[in-house]
Amino acid sequence: MRRIAGPGNVANRFADYDPIANPNGTVYTADYGNDVQDELIGIQDMMGVSESVGSNTYVAAAIVGMTIRYGHAVGDTIARSGNVAAPAAFDPTVPTAFHPRFCLTDFAGARTLDQSNWPDLVPWLRQQRVIYLEGQTGEVVDFSGTVSGSTLTLDDTPAANALLAALVEDQLAFGSFTDWRSVDVGDITYEITAIDAAVRAITVAGTPAAGSVNATLYPHRIAGSSSTARMHSWRGRSPVGAGTDQVIGGLMRRDRFQGHWHTVKRQGTDGELRFGNEFGSGSDGLGSGVNVAGNASYEARDIVPDDENDDPRTGPDTHGPDVGVHLYLHAGRYVD
Repeated sequence: MRRIAGPGNVANRFADYDPIANPNGTVYTADYGNDVQDELIGIQDMMGVSESVGSNTYVAAAIVGMTIRYGHAVGDTIARSGNVAAPAAFDPTVPTAFHPRFCLTDFAGARTLDQSNWPDLVPWLRQQRVIYLEGQTGEVVDFSGTVSGSTLTLDDTPAANALLAALVEDQLAFGSFTDWRSVDVGDITYEITAIDAAVRAITVAGTPAAGSVNATLYPHRIAGSSSTARMHSWRGRSPVGAGTDQVIGGLMRRDRFQGHWHTVKRQGTDGELRFGNEFGSGSDGLGSGVNVAGNASYEARDIVPDDENDDPRTGPDTHGPDVGVHLYLHAGRYVD
């Protein structure tokens, strides 16, 4: 866009007709008019909106669409409450219905995304690599090792060992090697079919060239394809901050809680309560002269109130306070 420059302009601005000072007014030249319409049509073109006779809303609609498309970077994770929203292509007649986002929580297992439907998201996913963060200064994306047959044996390094541990946890969280992760060896993508962290071995479907190699884990790539990406469900999962042992991001983890011991208490025939560290050395485990029926093996059993806090809440998994939302991956564009 540029300001008017035709005859009769005043400092590149339009001026009204004046019989003495500006007898012709500012001349609206074809050159300038074409610039103006090209700028406006260019806004529509960015959203793929075709020209339409009689429309006076398509430029505004395109601006709404660009706000939705570029309001987030491709790959941003967005939380949304309420029902799952299906992806929708841009329609200039209803621009607010534009929903270029992939829901991470409305399916189980894995899902394959095609670049024809997700032209911005799929290339972005295919470029994502698993990164090992080494302290505060460096990162490792290529993991050295040796190939023999279908087995890639990684070198014994902190980065490789961390990667293997993270992959084992990720695979257990996913539950299967089918439709799971792939690794690039010699610029060729191979599906992983087995992992033995004890000997740092990754088995792949195929036979990479033997010898010393650098391997890179692209977690969303699919062997044999250059136009699809694989996304794993986030159902039942939530983001977690990286801790001292979580140096590799982007892979799944199972729930867990801090390791601990239990102490037990039993009441002897003398009416006294004794805890584990007070049992003493008597044959009954409670000290000399204190008899309890049964043997000296005790277990922590039912979860019961402790008289200080509310009743304990239990369930099939362990997690902190939360709120139910659906998580989406911003895709930039969605095409039907």
